[in-house]
Amino acid sequence: MWRALGPIARGDVLRAAAARLRAERDGLARIIVGEMGKTLAEATTEVTKAADFFDYFGGLARLPFGELVPDARPGTQTRVIREPLGVTLLITPWNDPLLTPARKAAPALIAGNAVVIKPATLTPLIVLNLARILHEAGVPAGSSAP
Repeated sequence: MWRALGPIARGDVLRAAAARLRAERDGLARIIVGEMGKTLAEATTEVTKAADFFDYFGGLARLPFGELVPDARPGTQTRVIREPLGVTLLITPWNDPLLTPARKAAPALIAGNAVVIKPATLTPLIVLNLARILHEAGVPAGSSAP
């Protein structure tokens, strides 16, 4: 189960997904051009920025995972621990068919949440490729929340 992986392992998966996005940049950019009509330069930039989101949120896994909060009671410690919420639904537009799902999926995944993406009806292929890349990088298919 995805949420059972520690944050460092989840971060490794997101960074691997970023590397795969970069490795397939040209082909993914051509899919975006074919599906929604961006120029090749715009589509290439979109793939690069999507990879950057996965890199950024993958790196957050190594930051402190919680924090101590001041407590007025003697000998008492209060702490904040961040836990996954469950399933997140990502509804994405046609005009940023890869960038928006990346911007939404990366923080949800690093937190340990399951992700369901509803792509725009005009641009489903790029999202299917993103799902493939995430799975190849290590996100389990059909992962369920608690």
